[in-house]
Amino acid sequence: MAKIRVARAPKGVRCDLRDMWSRLFLSLALSVPVAGMAQHTDTLRFRSQAMDADRLVVVHLPEFHRYASEEVRMPVIVVLDGQHEWFVGPVVNDIRYLTFTKELPQCITVEVPHADRISECRIPEGEGPEPALLRMLVEELPGLLEPYHPGSFQLLIGHSFTASFALYAFAKYPERFPVVLAHTPGNGSDGHLARVKQHVQEDPDRAVYLSVGGPELKKDKWHHGWNTEALRKEGLPGDLPNFVFREVPHAAHNAVPIRATPEFLSHCFNAFSLRDSLVPVNMYYQLDDPPPPAEELLRQVEEDLAWRGTSIPWELAEINGMASRLMTGDHPEQLLAVFQRGVELYPGYWEFHAAVGELLLESDPAMGRASLRRSLALLEEYDRDQPDYAEIKAELEELLGE
Repeated sequence: MAKIRVARAPKGVRCDLRDMWSRLFLSLALSVPVAGMAQHTDTLRFRSQAMDADRLVVVHLPEFHRYASEEVRMPVIVVLDGQHEWFVGPVVNDIRYLTFTKELPQCITVEVPHADRISECRIPEGEGPEPALLRMLVEELPGLLEPYHPGSFQLLIGHSFTASFALYAFAKYPERFPVVLAHTPGNGSDGHLARVKQHVQEDPDRAVYLSVGGPELKKDKWHHGWNTEALRKEGLPGDLPNFVFREVPHAAHNAVPIRATPEFLSHCFNAFSLRDSLVPVNMYYQLDDPPPPAEELLRQVEEDLAWRGTSIPWELAEINGMASRLMTGDHPEQLLAVFQRGVELYPGYWEFHAAVGELLLESDPAMGRASLRRSLALLEEYDRDQPDYAEIKAELEELLGE
């Protein structure tokens, strides 16, 4: 995890707050991305009533999920074809590494393996009965994920046969799956493209990403031909910015998702990657202007979280980033408000409690000491195994005078 170090002051000497937290945040800036790659994985086995069979899904949680309150509801990315490691492995790694580079937010990633992908993902003609797999995703998956307090946004990714299924799912339930990545869909999905186009036209927050490989015989000839012709007949993508079509040159059928997924995910979450622009600093890392009062600053933060008709939670790294910028000036009111909001959102993160405690030690010693004690307890609970645990513990105890 990110190692935020409480700076040690000589005995009997109070460490200057700005100096202490400047060093603290330098450590954070260097270590948060690597920590963000760490994941906890659960395999959930259940009896699917929709499919009348025993099934499983694999849930990957990002590193900072374990610190988060239920108020932090992260986006969900559902990856079909979970039985194909060659497909799901690169996609899950794309998500991890794009989170590492802050192109993507912290997401809950769900792998859905299939016992028989062809029968499970077969698309009915017209208004025929929905596939049992779709009913499982719509009716049962939300309940399975509720203990992880997921967000309302779900992105669905499929390849070939499951890409056709993803387009069909979007056509049927655009509110449930507002964004889909359909890598080189198979023949047959064209029957639902008219409805896909209508849904994309109706709501700019929805999006469809469709890719095909090279037109050569040994690349993606048949799928290239089916899809380009079907899109031509529907007039897609036309002038719709939220229908993104990519021909991936020189890519074979099974290579298309490996090459196209990173671009599509970065495009989808681009607005997220550009946010965190409040309290800007210049090239010398000095504030451009004084920040607004604390209450107004937090209001602006909440406003900044809006995304595709929902919101992406204020991330732990963003909270620390804003705090580090505020520390370049004398803004204790705003700094305290930011850290207190961090405690509300990530109550399991000992560093936020330590920051609040340090800021309150002089003005409210009882509350400050309570926050520091809480920080010590969380360090013991979550991070006892980190190499410098003993040193951090001693530094916190020194702040408490113990």
